[in-house]
Amino acid sequence: MVEVEKKDFFSSHEIDLFFNFVRKHRGIDLTSYRKSFLTRRLKLRLSHLGLDNLLGYIQILKKQPQEWDIFFDNLS
Repeated sequence: MVEVEKKDFFSSHEIDLFFNFVRKHRGIDLTSYRKSFLTRRLKLRLSHLGLDNLLGYIQILKKQPQEWDIFFDNLS
């Protein structure tokens, strides 16, 4: 049997950058959320937007303020 290594979808560095970005621009600390919950929600949103990394999503949030509402709606 071949063992497949499970890899995180986002690197720790990407997650840290994203958390810091959200905290800086919206004053919200995402560290209280489970990483698996946030990763699942972010993967779905990025897939919908045709993105494959959080850096691209940060650019979307900078250019399209209405995306913040969608992001936070997806957390509830």
